[in-house]
Amino acid sequence: MKTKLYSLFAFICILGNIATAQETYEWGAKFEFDPENEKDVKFAMVDNYNTFLTSYIDVYGMVAEHKLLVRKFDQKNQLIETYTTELPTFDKGAYYNYIGSADAGKDKVVFFSEAYVGKTKKKEISQTVFDKSTGKFTSMVIANIPIESAMKSGTTYFELSQNKRFAAIRHEKHSGRKDPQVNIITVIDLQNISTVWNKEYIFQDGFHAKSYGVSNTGNIVIVAADKATKLQDYLLLGSALGFEKKAFSTYMEVHKPTIFNIGQKEYLIAFNKEVKGIIKDPYENILLYDLESGNVIANNKAVGLYSHKDIVDVSIRNLFIENNEIVIFSEGKLKAGTKEQKSYGSTMTIPTAYYHFTPSYMIKLSLEGEIKQKVKLEISNNNEADLYHSFGVNLNKGKFYIKTSGYSGIIHLQIDGSHTPVFYIDGGTDPNKTSQMKYINQLTHYLPDSNTFILTRTIDQNGMSLVSVKGANIK
Repeated sequence: MKTKLYSLFAFICILGNIATAQETYEWGAKFEFDPENEKDVKFAMVDNYNTFLTSYIDVYGMVAEHKLLVRKFDQKNQLIETYTTELPTFDKGAYYNYIGSADAGKDKVVFFSEAYVGKTKKKEISQTVFDKSTGKFTSMVIANIPIESAMKSGTTYFELSQNKRFAAIRHEKHSGRKDPQVNIITVIDLQNISTVWNKEYIFQDGFHAKSYGVSNTGNIVIVAADKATKLQDYLLLGSALGFEKKAFSTYMEVHKPTIFNIGQKEYLIAFNKEVKGIIKDPYENILLYDLESGNVIANNKAVGLYSHKDIVDVSIRNLFIENNEIVIFSEGKLKAGTKEQKSYGSTMTIPTAYYHFTPSYMIKLSLEGEIKQKVKLEISNNNEADLYHSFGVNLNKGKFYIKTSGYSGIIHLQIDGSHTPVFYIDGGTDPNKTSQMKYINQLTHYLPDSNTFILTRTIDQNGMSLVSVKGANIK
């Protein structure tokens, strides 16, 4: 009986805590948005006056479009203007690929893309800078790469450093099954949008680049894997001075690494497995590695977090150093099935695999790599990739504020795994309250100066709007 009374008292206190907060809402008007074809949607250059939302469309067919979009919103979340530009090209018959984007200081965002033509055997990688002070786009070529043909044009990848200062573009040239893999690495300093270094690396040992990460000092770490998957992975450290191999003393298959700093020292953290075989859990361990000394600090068991047979990828979405502990937020992606999808600009449909973002965790480690705590986030199971991630994280003064589909608002997640609601969204004054809507968890931003949360949701089949919640009780 006492337990029930204490639980009831705690529940009343939580409700009272929420009720006493003087939250005010600014419901942005619905604007047109294409959830099927707009990709890499994210906030950029957010300040106390304006919010910007960036995305791109790169589709072929009868109604082809290859363009970048920047939407500008005012303090009331009303869409003021939409800026667009075509992906840069040197030929009207070129194929295009969007590579990635990032903030470049407080007033600019830079997009990276490529265009290539088989008949000229040429590929250009370009950067396009949008300056919010002028509302203008400017583009320039940063790399010219020869290709064999349109079908053998290679693949280009993009990664950001944890501090968001450096971007690394890795172009993997097309190669035959028995040919050495050729990689062209370009690292850009986003503070001044300039190339820091550019180098070519050829794997002469039968290995290839499986994944890579970027350090906070503009270096890269490539996970190299054997093409025949018979030998253990190793690390390849790249900088303006050259490349250096770092071998593991035991067998290890390492997934995408995250590079971070503790003080001046650089470390790598990654999921991995230590035992050969396809039936083994590929994400059974969490590796902490000292990049300077080349030593494994710890590789502790995390069995069962991502052992589902349909898991196709696990990413470390966020990493923080708090209270002398490493805190990571991870997210799984699994194949959920197939569905008929209409081709853009056509009435025809084709069976297409679709994916869900699913198991997500807050994992706390000591600075020595010991796993101290694993907290499963409460999420829904309908977070369809790639738009609807399982969660969004904002850190303010050592406190984690989380948006998941399991809650209609924001929760405060304690470092010990406990959580309390900050607010539930009250849709009583929402002009779109009768419409079908879904919040995009990762598109959540906190403005500490005004104690304002900005959230984003899709509305019906072709709309989106922003909503801000000001004055929530975050103490």
